[in-house]
Amino acid sequence: MATEKRNSGVVTSSSRAVANSANATGTFRPAVHAFQRKPIDNKQEGNTQTSDSGRGMAAVAPFQLKSGNAGVIQKKVLINGFPAVALGGKKAMVGNTVMDAPGAGESWISDGYARKYESVEEFEAHAGGKEVGFGLAKRLGLWYRLEPLENKKFFVLGEFHNGFGYRELMNESNQKGKVLGEGGSNTLMTATPTSALEKNEADVALKDERGESREYTMENTVSKAYYGLTRFRIAEKNKSKPAVVDDTEKEAGDVWLANYQHADKKDRDKDAGHIPYYNKLGKKVYAQHGTAAENYNVGNTGKGVLTKFWKAIDGKSVRNGYEADAWLPTKYFIQEYKTGPWDGKAEDQYNLLLGVLEKGAIAETNLLAGSNGDHVAPFLDKVQERTLRTGKAATHSEKSFAHRNFAMYHSVIKASRGGFVMAGMGDFHAQDLKEPLERAGIEVITLNEFLASSKDAITPMTEQDKKFGEKESRQDDAKREYLEELENIRREKEEEKKAATSTAETAVNPTFGEIENETVPVTSKLSLYLKAAFGIVLAVGTPIALKVLYSYYYGTTE
Repeated sequence: MATEKRNSGVVTSSSRAVANSANATGTFRPAVHAFQRKPIDNKQEGNTQTSDSGRGMAAVAPFQLKSGNAGVIQKKVLINGFPAVALGGKKAMVGNTVMDAPGAGESWISDGYARKYESVEEFEAHAGGKEVGFGLAKRLGLWYRLEPLENKKFFVLGEFHNGFGYRELMNESNQKGKVLGEGGSNTLMTATPTSALEKNEADVALKDERGESREYTMENTVSKAYYGLTRFRIAEKNKSKPAVVDDTEKEAGDVWLANYQHADKKDRDKDAGHIPYYNKLGKKVYAQHGTAAENYNVGNTGKGVLTKFWKAIDGKSVRNGYEADAWLPTKYFIQEYKTGPWDGKAEDQYNLLLGVLEKGAIAETNLLAGSNGDHVAPFLDKVQERTLRTGKAATHSEKSFAHRNFAMYHSVIKASRGGFVMAGMGDFHAQDLKEPLERAGIEVITLNEFLASSKDAITPMTEQDKKFGEKESRQDDAKREYLEELENIRREKEEEKKAATSTAETAVNPTFGEIENETVPVTSKLSLYLKAAFGIVLAVGTPIALKVLYSYYYGTTE
């Protein structure tokens, strides 16, 4: 958005419009002519943000449970570290700059999260629904900024499925293009070196404006079912263990944020999955935002991919090789097995199916590679390197993971050539594939790299920036001055209107006196009428002129 400097300040096109509408003479004057603060930039005094800068400061308000969003400590949209304030009418102000606040922009200023923009234009673009390279990872409590996303360069993001995934990122950053995701898998035995990537038609897949999927699959069905079976077994066996006392609670996102910000510093923390929580009476309290990531369950996912494999082979009239061998044990887990103690029959069927799925995964990998061979060996090495099991006999979990990585690698290579925005996968996959993909010129951002490059969006800003209270006070003063100036302009305009109307009425009286003189010829009266009307138009404008003429002719304005 274009800006213009006036009186050592910045006046945006939006503030210019406000000033012009309040200016009776029609000439431009700054909306806040007395406001002399400098435009915000990184060199301005006091604009320094450091983590943990609030140590040693007075504690925040005492902790108390909140029942609504009214208790949030901070209400922040930040432009280079300075807080914006809402003006109403889809307008906001930062420093002496009046800016647009389209879409959800006004609500962002008051929802308690610190969105850290580098310019007014960034905020307006984000709130206005334009594609950007930054955003709020709400469940992680972080403000992210991804260089490849800003530069429209294809990349891979490693994610924690239960925290923040590619679907949330694409929506948060208003990305409208195609994405390659770990959700779903290809139709059975269809992926080849030259096959096109397949759309994910699931209800949860990202859609375009026409309601069509813009999300594509990166995995092969058998390999994913092979790994999913190992996860399913672990989840089911865990159900047979003695119940563990649940030491967690969940609160609605806005309520949680208020309580988190009021909690003492020592009671705020993050778990192993980097999800923030606060301690309350011995329990960890988490936010519940309703995102897809919150509902991720490894056991359910394992059962889901096994079900897709079952449907693929059950629907065939002829089954040969591994498909024929897999039919009965897969049917057992899909139709007969009931959650409960993992008994001997379940273990037997599990071991039988593992061997069959391994054969299927090898056949699937050979088809994708275009030849028979041990194509997953280097991928298996990477898996065992990460798990610190190099040189040991590979487990089914490791082998199936390597087959999945092989399929993901080839899908990512295809997507990098086909106009995709990004690819999203679990962080272990991203760690394993980072080296080979970056050799191919594709940037991979692991979860740790994502976390390290992101900024805190939930800790009170008074703890992040020692001078933040001063900045807030200055901005409140600026808002008050701005609104006072607008009110003064409004009053001046009203006075000018009243004065103009009074002058016009006084000016036309003598003329109408001449018109009403019966001795004046008709042709002269017509000339005087036109002269009077023209004079009134010049003085007060057409609408008022017509009203005055009407009142003199009929004796009323009703």
